[in-house]
Amino acid sequence: DFRLHDFFSSLARRTRGADGLGLGRRARVWMAASVPHFHLPPFFTLQPVAATRAEQLVLWRRCVLEHCRDTRRVSLPVGAAAAGPPFANDQIDRRLDEQARLTVAAALVAAGEAQWVAKAGDPLLLVWWRPIKHWADELSQHLRAGGASGVFTMAELKSADADGPLRGSELFGLGSNLVRAAVAELVRTGRAATFGAKPVGGDDDEVGVKLL
Repeated sequence: DFRLHDFFSSLARRTRGADGLGLGRRARVWMAASVPHFHLPPFFTLQPVAATRAEQLVLWRRCVLEHCRDTRRVSLPVGAAAAGPPFANDQIDRRLDEQARLTVAAALVAAGEAQWVAKAGDPLLLVWWRPIKHWADELSQHLRAGGASGVFTMAELKSADADGPLRGSELFGLGSNLVRAAVAELVRTGRAATFGAKPVGGDDDEVGVKLL
């Protein structure tokens, strides 16, 4: 256990980079040889000793953030629907079990690096490889630069159509959950208001969003 603690602690120090995500610029290609812990079987079993597990979870947080940033993925299944990276490495036939995935997810949320979309049923995370402020700023700036009226429906903002209002923005194609979170952040910071209620059991397509 002491050897594993020293090993994970050493990896955590070695992969701590200036960009705040730990793995640094040298690991821009996912599953590269410079991400050593992802290729080691012990990494996929959470260790029982608290100090060792804490170091291991630091590495798992960085691993998830790197994967999501490199693949431009924001919504990340954590439950039964989770398959493949970042929670599994088929090259070494290792994967985190569901309880371990939930533990990693909880660590990300506690660090402010993710938020739950759903915790019950099939758990789903929004992973902040860029902070929510960035996405809210991008949404506001892109819509204002487009010279539109400043009033949109959620259906328009979530649209993946080529002529949709988010075409050409960083948010385009990253999914409805990210758009909802960015709108919520704009509302929270007083830069937008919503009007109209989502039907019980329905979607939010007809909810209006007005930039302020």
